[in-house]
Amino acid sequence: MPVPVPASRARRGRPELPAARRALHCSSRAFRTGIGRLINRIHARRVMTPMPFTAFHCGSPCGMGRTGTHINRLLILSAILLALIWPQAGAAFCYVPGDGGRLPVSFPLFPSPIVVPADAKPGDELAYTSVNPLLRLDKNAVPWPGYRKEATVTGQLVPGMSNVYETGVRGIGVRFETTMNLNGAYGSVPRSDAFYAPPKRDHPNWINARLVVTGPVSSGTTTLSPTFNHSISGACSAPVRYSIKVPAGIVIQAPSSCAWPANGGVPSFSFPASLAVPRDKPVGTVLASRTLELGLRLGLGNYIKRGTVTGRPVSGWSSVFETGVPGIGIKFFNTSWVGETGMTVMPATQYTTQFAPFDGRDLVQADLVVTGPVSGGRITSPPTLNLSMDGCSEPLAFSVGVIAGTEIQSQTCSVISKNLTPRLDPISAKDLGAIGAESGNASFSIGLDCSAGARIHGVFTDVTNPGNLSTNLSLTPDSTAKGVQLRIFHEGKAIAFGPQSTQAGAQSQKFLANSVNGRVDIPLTARYVRTGTKVTPGSVRGNAVFTLSYR
Repeated sequence: MPVPVPASRARRGRPELPAARRALHCSSRAFRTGIGRLINRIHARRVMTPMPFTAFHCGSPCGMGRTGTHINRLLILSAILLALIWPQAGAAFCYVPGDGGRLPVSFPLFPSPIVVPADAKPGDELAYTSVNPLLRLDKNAVPWPGYRKEATVTGQLVPGMSNVYETGVRGIGVRFETTMNLNGAYGSVPRSDAFYAPPKRDHPNWINARLVVTGPVSSGTTTLSPTFNHSISGACSAPVRYSIKVPAGIVIQAPSSCAWPANGGVPSFSFPASLAVPRDKPVGTVLASRTLELGLRLGLGNYIKRGTVTGRPVSGWSSVFETGVPGIGIKFFNTSWVGETGMTVMPATQYTTQFAPFDGRDLVQADLVVTGPVSGGRITSPPTLNLSMDGCSEPLAFSVGVIAGTEIQSQTCSVISKNLTPRLDPISAKDLGAIGAESGNASFSIGLDCSAGARIHGVFTDVTNPGNLSTNLSLTPDSTAKGVQLRIFHEGKAIAFGPQSTQAGAQSQKFLANSVNGRVDIPLTARYVRTGTKVTPGSVRGNAVFTLSYR
């Protein structure tokens, strides 16, 4: 007998199912409709992520036979059992640190001592230290679950400052920050962040502790240890909690109070009222030098000492400045640094770190320097040395000036009588008894025209024997006498010969006279001197060159 086919199935071209199969089919549908919803409700109370079950509705009424009833009961028990074990299969095992290392209990030590800059203001960072206990989120089944990071601080807040905690030193606090999620962005602490993360990975977990200025700073050692507290929960099977503290004992050095100059007021350089300078004085010659003692007191800390000069540099010179007198400049110096004896040419910038208080010498120096041909005149616009110090509790700055008014007298000197030929009277060989005996006397003088105030020096050089350093002038090759030479006397003393030179202090250089009214005569005397055991009569001639220098 043919089995009747419902219209709905007939329209779709499918035959009517037998009663037993119809009961099983509808039982499965009923399970997904009713039990599926129940399992989802059970699971929703235990874990965050929904179960992958979907409820379906039968398109037509379903009846259950005995076979369907048994199958339905079996499916219900299986679904309940799966719902009970599902949270363990879906939860994440969270570890810190994820690399298996030891979890730090304190931040790495800050550098010590920490010197607070003089210009530090509230909010400025002095130093920081970091830790990175890796975070492992070991999720087994459901990808990209949700997590929550809670960061708090145990400590006393600094009044008037957000998220900054006391350290026990006046004016110094600690601020914490940590990565908010997996993109590496930092946020200040306390804070709470939700984020998603892929499974089975070690994720960066940076935590920074920063020392900041909170107000006027006093020197001291930190005694408080603000502590960073971290909690990671959400999809973790159990929350992860840990704390990391800032170690106490950080030495803080407040900005130092300094004194510079420490010997009273600011002095000034003073040169002589007048200076006589030869017109042809070598460039670079120092005509006069003055040194002033300033005195300096510094505490611990980092310092920058700057020296600048107000004035116009002499053309071609980087550190010599014009005075208003052509050919004359001024060059400044300052002690190279604390406690040193060397001098540094200004302008310059010098750096130092003081690990102990200093109270001692600090010098400044000014030199009058020849920079070219000198013309007479008065110093009317001298340069000024400006000094400043950074690193003290208050900036220090002052200037050291040069007193104007020094008269520069340009000296010149010329020889009036350039070629002199003194003649000695003939003598008998008997007049020169023993070696060293002298006889004869021929007076002559060198006439000079010099600026008033010039100090005249000179060197006599033996032309026949330029290396002669004795007081005996060699005879020229055309002389016929033997065993005899010549001597030149000034003010009763024999003049020693030497190489030609105008440099001050040259060998055999001799002071001869001072110029008072311009005209100077240098009186000299020539004499015979016996130099050999046997004297042979003949002509006696000598040739000497006089090299003039004046200052």
